[in-house]
Amino acid sequence: RAETRVWTRATEETKKEDVIIHYPSTWPEGGPTGRGGWLLFIAADLAYKVLSLPFELFQGWLPWLLDPETWGVLADPTAYDYHPSYPAFVLLYLLVTILVAFAAAVGLMLLARRSPEFPKYMISFYLGSFVLLITVMTFEMAMWPSDDGDLSSHDPTGIKMLLAFVWVVLGVPYIARSKRVKNTFLKL
Repeated sequence: RAETRVWTRATEETKKEDVIIHYPSTWPEGGPTGRGGWLLFIAADLAYKVLSLPFELFQGWLPWLLDPETWGVLADPTAYDYHPSYPAFVLLYLLVTILVAFAAAVGLMLLARRSPEFPKYMISFYLGSFVLLITVMTFEMAMWPSDDGDLSSHDPTGIKMLLAFVWVVLGVPYIARSKRVKNTFLKL
């Protein structure tokens, strides 16, 4: 990287010399632009959510739904793990999983098109995902409370909720305040 030195002689009153080193900007006036920088992490997160949906459906949900024991727990009130809200909870969790992946696909399309709606959409996406996962976790813990404090049965939902919280804490402020996001999506 090129270095520019500007030497400034002090006035007679101060009797000292100031050295100021200026590095030329690596981006055009107005700040960084383009889908680089931290936006790559956002794009990777969205792509992961979209690409992991088929694996989650076919490796997690499909075998579980095809298991006869599952239907016994869902439909038989005398089953050990039966809860009257269990079928509705399963449907809610499945819909949340699909909805988040679909919303991530929309976010990827807005990112690729450099749509001015991308920043507002992503803030809504991260906040909405977090609220949906809190809702799922609340239902899950209400239906199957842990008497001994062992939350290991809630691990998958808890991990998803923790990741959504991290994106709310880090992603939302970045999208709201970043010069790159403003220059790339709002100044077309």
